Amino acid sequence: MAEKVEHHLAGHRSDTWRVEASLIIGDGNDAASIDLGTWDKKTGGAIDSDTLVYYPGGMESPIALGGRRTTDNVTLTRRYGSDIFDQVSPTPMGNLSTMGALNVMAGRGVVRITQTPLDNDGKAWGNQQIFNGTLKRVQFPEADNEGGAASVIEIEVSIKGFPTVGNKNG
Repeated sequence: MAEKVEHHLAGHRSDTWRVEASLIIGDGNDAASIDLGTWDKKTGGAIDSDTLVYYPGGMESPIALGGRRTTDNVTLTRRYGSDIFDQVSPTPMGNLSTMGALNVMAGRGVVRITQTPLDNDGKAWGNQQIFNGTLKRVQFPEADNEGGAASVIEIEVSIKGFPTVGNKNG
């Protein structure tokens, strides 16, 4: 009898992830969360560190002492469409469209990003990476009347601390 191979154990493709984001406006009981939907592309988020090297005397080999950890910014890209960006949500700042909220919250809005692995059938499995940070930049779609590319929006998030690991179901 042939041994059953679970596809997610054989390797993972870059297109088998679900990346979702939400924008949080306000604090405590007054906070409002705006669903920014599923994003097509995520770059960044690497955990990096500074390197401190000590060079002892007597021509001995250098000693790597390690250093502080940092998390790179995360950039998300997706198709721009009125299905998400023209929706209006109540916020502590009044009713705002998603686009309007992104506009006014750059530099201060809190963004939560989840990256969940999917199997070949599109079902979530394993643990998700969770990034929290501040909305740093919003790049509205480029305009080109001679072009034929899809309009995309891009946001950049400055990550607070380090990504955490969460369960796909919670």
